[in-house]
Amino acid sequence: MQLRKKTLLIIGAALIGLILVLYATASTILLHDFQNLETQYVRQDVARALDALDDDLSSLDTSAQDYAEWDDTYSFVDTRNPNFVKSNFVDSTFVYLRLNLLVLLDSSGKTIFAKGFDLKSKTEIPIPESLKQHLTEALLDSSTVDRAKTGVLTLPEATLLIASKPIVNSNAIGPPRGTLILARYLDNTEIGLLSKLTHLSVDFRLPSLDFKVGATNYSGPGAKALASSSQDLENLKLKISNLKSVEILVEPLSDSVVAGYALIRDIRGKLALLLRVEVDRVISRQGQATLKLFTFSILAVGVIFSAIALLLLEKLVLARLADLSTSVSNIAANGDPDLRVQMPGGDELSSLADTINQMLEALGNSQVEHKESENRYRLMAENSTDMITRHNPKGVFVYVSPASQALLGYEPSELIGHLPSDYFHPDDLESIAKAHSQVLALPVTYTLSYRIRHKDGKYIWFETTSRTIRDPQTGSVQEIIGVSRDISLRKQTEQELRESEAAIKTLYQVISAPRTDPQGILSTFDLRLQELLGMGCRQLNLSVGILSRIQGDNYQIMAVECPDESIAKSEIYDLEKTFCVATAMSTEPMYFESGR
Repeated sequence: MQLRKKTLLIIGAALIGLILVLYATASTILLHDFQNLETQYVRQDVARALDALDDDLSSLDTSAQDYAEWDDTYSFVDTRNPNFVKSNFVDSTFVYLRLNLLVLLDSSGKTIFAKGFDLKSKTEIPIPESLKQHLTEALLDSSTVDRAKTGVLTLPEATLLIASKPIVNSNAIGPPRGTLILARYLDNTEIGLLSKLTHLSVDFRLPSLDFKVGATNYSGPGAKALASSSQDLENLKLKISNLKSVEILVEPLSDSVVAGYALIRDIRGKLALLLRVEVDRVISRQGQATLKLFTFSILAVGVIFSAIALLLLEKLVLARLADLSTSVSNIAANGDPDLRVQMPGGDELSSLADTINQMLEALGNSQVEHKESENRYRLMAENSTDMITRHNPKGVFVYVSPASQALLGYEPSELIGHLPSDYFHPDDLESIAKAHSQVLALPVTYTLSYRIRHKDGKYIWFETTSRTIRDPQTGSVQEIIGVSRDISLRKQTEQELRESEAAIKTLYQVISAPRTDPQGILSTFDLRLQELLGMGCRQLNLSVGILSRIQGDNYQIMAVECPDESIAKSEIYDLEKTFCVATAMSTEPMYFESGR
């Protein structure tokens, strides 16, 4: 890869790294601050929704107090005058006060008057008996002395905003004659009014996060976001389960909506509802937009500064480096160490050019010395009678001196690239392999004698002295140097010497050891003559041997070695008919063949 590309990659990588670091830092700081600000605003909105709910309950409580602390109501409990109901509990009263239920109870808890009203159709509707019963039981709990209660009441039939007051006279004195109950369904209509009043997306759920509030199924815009992931829903349930009554939980529903949650207790002090307020994530989006603008600004500034840096590097460094590289490449292509690099200036590049020139000068001197040394060693190797070889660690010939032609009959080119084991005698392969392993394992000089095949097919004896050339740093074997010579003549002389020693030893045993004939026929002298003849036949590899005595014209057999026993000891022949006369007269060795 060219230096320009590397520089571009380095600057690009540095720019990207800088942007990523700045982005991570900015996102950690800015987005965290924006998130805190968003959380603060959501909590304020949840508090406003809770205040609106309290205002709603407060108005309901005020209406209940107005009717409960009234002489007419106090009298109605005893007289049961129907005109009181006709004049006070008309439909317009329910519409004006936004009431769904009105119940009057006597002091024993029995219903004196009850009326249900549908605010949508503005008509009177019957109150289910189960609702009456649950309502009465909740408000007239024996464990509670005070019958004045205001708050939320969750019943199996519905969730209510409720206010109950004891019925007393207009001065708020006197023994209570009963209880007045006013209630309003917390349904979609009421939730919609709260949302309109607070300009917020308000929703009430059961603490289990069920979407049903009483008999009303809420399916607002946040419902889908809340239920989009079962895992998110479980995590939200866990957080809400650990939520205290006075705390407000803020959780993002999506990239565009965030929700705040608060728990609401009923008039009995039990958890009744979960208030959820959805808020558009304007602050978060503004933070994201600010972060993007900051990132793009950093990117633009980084690109501009990178371009300027690249231009300066190109002019002051890269162009000069390219010229230096071109000059060095030209010198390498020409292979002439006498050429020099030209680099004007007084900086590091100029100093590098001077150093390169010094290296070129030293290289030229070294090449001259190396060439002279190589010529001397080549002259020695080519004129040596010993065969000098170089091998790689596997043993393959990489160099063979010209002496191979005189010693083995092979030209050096015929051996280079081949394994020496291709020419070894099969019986010597094992010992040569052990010697090769020892030379590779230890930094020693090893001498080995073995048989090697001549080009004419005959095996001759070789003696090779080997040593290794190792890497000075790692100690690994780089080459094996071998010097070999023909020792066939020496081996032959050694064999003859061994055979002569054996013959002398045998002769000594024959003439010095006492001999006796088990049959008593031959004398000791005759036995020794017979053994000397047998030894001579074995030494000369003869099948027939005769030891004779010539006396006058007689040729007498003194000892004989004859497998077919055609010649016997003590036989006498006419001297003229034997080979002795012809042998004695000949000046050269003679060879006789049997005519049989």
